[in-house]
Amino acid sequence: MGKGYKKSVRFINQNIGPEKRQDFLDEIDYKGTYLPKSIFYEDIDKSFLEKFKNIKLPFITVVRQPDIQVGTNQAGNWNIPGNKLYTYMKVPNREGGRNGVDMYKIPQPTSVDITYDVRLFCNRMKDLNLFNRTTQLTFQSRQFYIKVNGHPMPIHLEAIGDESQKDDFDRRRFYVQTFEMKVLGYILNEEDFEFVPTINRAIVFTEIFDKEIKPKIVIRSLKDVDEISLKIVIKPEHYTNEFIINCGYKILITSIKYISNVTNANIAINGVQQTIPFTVEANEQLVLTVDRNESLEATLELKGLVK
Repeated sequence: MGKGYKKSVRFINQNIGPEKRQDFLDEIDYKGTYLPKSIFYEDIDKSFLEKFKNIKLPFITVVRQPDIQVGTNQAGNWNIPGNKLYTYMKVPNREGGRNGVDMYKIPQPTSVDITYDVRLFCNRMKDLNLFNRTTQLTFQSRQFYIKVNGHPMPIHLEAIGDESQKDDFDRRRFYVQTFEMKVLGYILNEEDFEFVPTINRAIVFTEIFDKEIKPKIVIRSLKDVDEISLKIVIKPEHYTNEFIINCGYKILITSIKYISNVTNANIAINGVQQTIPFTVEANEQLVLTVDRNESLEATLELKGLVK
């Protein structure tokens, strides 16, 4: 056996123990940002090649096929057109003694399939069997994951072939086994990300949020009929469209009036949409969905008869 001959092939280059814990710390501290990192083709190549560090006989070569295909890691689904940005994370921020939130938005990644041809060169069947067995065990669950700039991506073993040279007895016999592997990845560019600071971090959430809207109710007696008026005032910067009104009477709602800053209002009882006129029983809840400019105060009024 020649000097420096490797007795085994380390197919998966993975640290354990203290080195693995340091890997986690390095990954958390990478670039120090809340946003995901960019992914380009060269990043996927680098992460794939890191799994095959072996330069002595037996040795491994990795060749990437140049025809990168449309990705299949989204189960055949396509991206939403228009390169729309979506909220990725909301990060608490404290500025000038006031609590606030910063919003980070990113586009949908673009899916790509990248195929690599991995070849093992050796001159002993024992080495070939060892590498093949390790490969089969690695992909026994269909896929094996690599991390590209912190993004996990699966690798599929597509095919196993043979290019061994065994017929020429005058030359040194060696075995070449090929493994076709496909990375189901995606690419992402940090330059497309968007940081959206909150406009006002003072007291946006203090007055209305988590509180039930209580309408002002005025009851006027008209002989033997009671007329009821439910006036709803929605304060500015109340960022919700639904409001609940608990009714203490059986009421026939006869009309709705948009007084200010209301473009449309829908009314539901027990999840069923209502059209005027309609009756609401005592102790039932009216759910109002109001379309309006949230930065301004809005007022509307329901009128009816107490039954």
